Amino acid sequence: LSIEQAIAKLTINPAKVLGIPKGVLEIGSIADITIINPDKKFTVTEKWLHGFCKNTPFLGKKLKGCAVVTIVSGKMVMRDGELLV
Repeated sequence: LSIEQAIAKLTINPAKVLGIPKGVLEIGSIADITIINPDKKFTVTEKWLHGFCKNTPFLGKKLKGCAVVTIVSGKMVMRDGELLV
């Protein structure tokens, strides 16, 4: 998949199917945005996993491409892997 196809499949298309007014960047739309650095390399650690489950086959793996900022309803909630809320 191209990055554009992956983004559509993970954001725009599910929002359309569910009838949720998200998945678009337009004036007046809800500001839920994740900024991705496709070249950033990182190692998956338990600290990096913010959910309750720390079980993943990627633990200890070095990966490329990472979310660097997440904005929800116009408020920055994650920056460089650190939760801000």
